[in-house]
Amino acid sequence: MHRQPLPQLQVAGIPCSFNKPVYQVGWQADNTTNIEMEGAVAFQRGSMSVVGSYINFTQPGDYACVKAQVHRPGWHQVITMYQSRLYGLLPAFKLSVGQHTQIQAGTATSLSFTLTKDGSSANFNGWLLLNRTATGKPIELCTQLISIANITDGSNVANRPDNSSWYVLISNTRLIADPKYKPHRNSLAADAADGATTASEAAYASRGSANKQQQASAVPASASEAASASPDSVSAQQRVSAVPSGMPESLLHYSMEQPGVYKNIQPSPALQEMERLVRAAELTASKARNSAAARSSSAAAGGSTAREQAWRELQARFKWGDGQGVFDSLYGQCDAPARVCRATCT
Repeated sequence: MHRQPLPQLQVAGIPCSFNKPVYQVGWQADNTTNIEMEGAVAFQRGSMSVVGSYINFTQPGDYACVKAQVHRPGWHQVITMYQSRLYGLLPAFKLSVGQHTQIQAGTATSLSFTLTKDGSSANFNGWLLLNRTATGKPIELCTQLISIANITDGSNVANRPDNSSWYVLISNTRLIADPKYKPHRNSLAADAADGATTASEAAYASRGSANKQQQASAVPASASEAASASPDSVSAQQRVSAVPSGMPESLLHYSMEQPGVYKNIQPSPALQEMERLVRAAELTASKARNSAAARSSSAAAGGSTAREQAWRELQARFKWGDGQGVFDSLYGQCDAPARVCRATCT
């Protein structure tokens, strides 16, 4: 049988192949947008580099900018996912959002934050108010390293530390729509602007897929979801490490019923079946322990619920870091900078 050869796609024939991405914030009323730093349209030459899916910040003044089109206006939680080795020298950043000319002039909306942890981590930076952008007129989100401070005395380090193993690699800025957030301000003009944004946000909140609405209604309220009603009362650490709201109940079963991953032996079918039975029994027992009364007493005692245990297991299995916030377009940060990470859409 004669087969027609498949058409060959040439990169040179697709002009958009040479364009950097424009990230779509709140596309089709999505709650969450992952803005990967490898899509930077500009960054400081000479001192910075792209390492896999990360951008390497090395000295004060380094910056990296990405482009974004905002479809869903309103307040957004901002979480930075990164890898670092700091040796007590803490980098302070500023995230500026606006048109390029505004950022250059220092008049753009901005948010300051400091990264404090070693290893693979996430940092809850706070909230940013994003306005809808006109079609074809994206804004820029620029992350700039402002200073490096010694944790012992607070003194600034003028240049990159001599220790060559000190590094800060930022992989992703995660934006989570947060219509419940209300800033405490006295400005009438600011309150009026919030009212206009809230009305616009309400129109978007009523949209979204039936699947997402169905998924959210099937999930019992978790501690993180209950706390979201009062966002200011939740600490940054609690927000970063909490079980993402909206995690489907089916994943609790999946996590508990999946066999372990063995590194040194090839498990037999009988061993895997035994492990499934044990996990299924533990799942049944966990569900019994986590009635409404048991869940509240467990939380008071500082114990972890079955949902928390399942989330930690899912994190380890799929390389999902802390700071996800909501179970929507989860982002998997890698163990090693050389590996390439991608958002995992649920």
